[in-house]
Amino acid sequence: MDFEKAKKICELADKQIELCKEYQKERERAGKNKCDLDILLIAKLPEIRQQKPNVGYDMAILMLLEIEVEARAIYREMCDATAKYKGLEKLIDAHQSNISLEQSIMKYVGQGEKYGA
Repeated sequence: MDFEKAKKICELADKQIELCKEYQKERERAGKNKCDLDILLIAKLPEIRQQKPNVGYDMAILMLLEIEVEARAIYREMCDATAKYKGLEKLIDAHQSNISLEQSIMKYVGQGEKYGA
């Protein structure tokens, strides 16, 4: 087995673990902000229903953002965390593809040496 290839795979795997930890942090941040926004919405729902009795969730959030400065900050934070974790998902997938490619190359080269091809 090529030591340098194995070392590269280990480095890619370590980087993927770092990305996964960052993904977890951003996913938790987005979830916490969603929860905070929902709690704020629940507190303001009677006021919102006075304006629009049969309000749906999405419209209620928009109305909340219109009347509550705190909700805007929470929403912005949630959107930021969501964008970051979605970007991290793509990076994690790319690293996994790279790791799989390197493993396939090692296997192909190893079989070639084994069978004299």
